[in-house]
Amino acid sequence: MVSVKVGMQEKNAALQLIEDINLVEAAFKTSFPQARWIFVEPDVHD
Repeated sequence: MVSVKVGMQEKNAALQLIEDINLVEAAFKTSFPQARWIFVEPDVHD
């Protein structure tokens, strides 16, 4: 299991945020295929 808090740029469209998260998850799965669960928490503030 992997949990990641990701600093994201503020966006007006939720769909774009989802697409960005999907890209991050896909890249992570490519590098670490043994990770079965990946949780991404988008954040624009610390």
